[in-house]
Amino acid sequence: MRTLMLGLACSLLALGAIALAQDLPKPDASTLYLEAERFADTGGWTVDAQFRQIMGSTYLIAVGTGVPVADATTSVSVPKAGTYRLWVRCKDWHEASPGRFQVLTNGRASATTFGEQKRDWSWIDGGAFE
Repeated sequence: MRTLMLGLACSLLALGAIALAQDLPKPDASTLYLEAERFADTGGWTVDAQFRQIMGSTYLIAVGTGVPVADATTSVSVPKAGTYRLWVRCKDWHEASPGRFQVLTNGRASATTFGEQKRDWSWIDGGAFE
């Protein structure tokens, strides 16, 4: 199985940089890294550096103060067809916050809703995609 690692860090959604963490499987030659702050269209998200020392680089954060912002989007060419596993690095900012999000791949939403894990910056398994 190939791995698609999309750095997403949630706040009222925050999308973020790729940095290795203890809970992330070891990447190999079949790993694709997508850094959300480099998406073709960052939508209503803002590049932020507050946790740069933890994340390893900047990341996207939605500062909609309780109001959803436009989606961040990008396109990627995968080297070959197959099954890819999505990993998202995110943080649940507030226990009762609306900072939850899903990742869509070819219009299909991940089974995992991110930003509900109540952990500090962590890699969360987003499931497999074809």
